[in-house]
Amino acid sequence: MKKLRRISLILTYGGLVYLLILFIGFAKFSNNEKLLPILISIGFALFFIVEITAMIISLIFWRCQYCSKGFPIQIGSMDKAKICPFCGHPLE
Repeated sequence: MKKLRRISLILTYGGLVYLLILFIGFAKFSNNEKLLPILISIGFALFFIVEITAMIISLIFWRCQYCSKGFPIQIGSMDKAKICPFCGHPLE
């Protein structure tokens, strides 16, 4: 469960870094009128796919395996928790 949470966070932050690199690339290719729309379309499509995948992983797998209640999505609030705040069972 915590491995999937790490993967989700890596995808989220990696997506933001990718978006920054994408904007730098747009600035570099702003002279090329034919290539720029293609880069924008592909770049934003990949960004949204990565971010939606990260959200889906968080929503599906970031929950207690005993009571099935979802943990808060906020970063840091449950990342180091040892027990479930809802049922009290130890987390793996």
